[in-house]
Order: sequence, then C-alpha cells, then structure tokens
Amino acid sequence: MPVFNPIEMIAEAMMSSISMIATPVEYLLYSGKITEIFMMSVFYIQP
Repeated sequence: MPVFNPIEMIAEAMMSSISMIATPVEYLLYSGKITEIFMMSVFYIQP
C-alpha cells in the first residue's frame, strides 16, 4: 500500500469539496427532521 496514492488524494479532495457543499443541506434536513420529531413527540405527549 503506497503512502502517496494520487487517485486516493483526488477522491479525498472531491469528497471534502462535496461534503463542504452538502453540509448545509444535511444540516437543514437534519434540523427539519429534529423539529418534526420534536413536534410529533409534543403532540403525542399531550393527552
């Protein structure tokens, strides 16, 4: 297993750039899911 693997480096750079773009979208999706779960739990807890 070589220490310097250009394909791995390129793949890592692509993944990091994709994650930089996808992080805000993921954050919005997760915050929406958390809000949805919170609202559902509140509605279920209320008699």
